[in-house]
Amino acid sequence: MVPDVLVREGKTARMYRSLKAPNYTDGKVTEKFVEIVKGKGQFKPEMLFNTFENVAFKDNKLQAYKEHLIKLGAHHVHMVGSGPALFIMFEDKKQAEDLYNSCGKQGMKAYMAETL
Repeated sequence: MVPDVLVREGKTARMYRSLKAPNYTDGKVTEKFVEIVKGKGQFKPEMLFNTFENVAFKDNKLQAYKEHLIKLGAHHVHMVGSGPALFIMFEDKKQAEDLYNSCGKQGMKAYMAETL
């Protein structure tokens, strides 16, 4: 989902400057993903983490998009990179299609893809 928000030049650099020490983890999140990739665990969408969300969702318009997607049935809305694109992973294809269709009916720019 690509929110209709203004993206100014230098956005990523500003996002990095906005991060503070408490926004970073001790690496355990990454270590857990490495174990999952090695086949030693099961992936769940709620395990995803993007530290930029700590600062980006302070933007009221971006936060409003996230909250709207949750009202439409999304769980665990995440930002792609430094934003503003958002994504949701569903285990059920029908749920993904329903959200995709709801977004389209409301004029939101949305895309649907499958993982490998």
